[in-house]
Amino acid sequence: MKKIVLLQLIIVVLSSQLFAQTKDDYLLKSNHQKTAAWVMLGGGTALLAVGGIIGIHSFSNLLTGQFEKAGNTLGLASILSITGGAAMLGSIPFFIASSKNKHKAVSLALGSQPMPALLKNITGRAFIPSLNVQISL
Repeated sequence: MKKIVLLQLIIVVLSSQLFAQTKDDYLLKSNHQKTAAWVMLGGGTALLAVGGIIGIHSFSNLLTGQFEKAGNTLGLASILSITGGAAMLGSIPFFIASSKNKHKAVSLALGSQPMPALLKNITGRAFIPSLNVQISL
């Protein structure tokens, strides 16, 4: 029985240490998410532009009567445009998550808090290192 309780205690301590995130962790995660969002937005814009250019070119082939040429490139243009639009829309959740993680990082701060303490038979204040969590309402 003692071994089971000790094992559970060790698991709780280790899991709290593994899942505890600091301000730097939240900022790093925010930067990675923002980078991914910008890459998706830029790549989606490029795909959408290339798809539009190919679509305009295939539309001009339709107007000149080159139907077989236009049919081949029109499908490619629509696939590129749809993929680009989806990538651009997919970047939105990354921007939102990045903003949330940045706000979490701002709300965490390391500091020292004054605590009343008995120092050499005199009551005074001792400064204790602490983690400040700011909750905005």
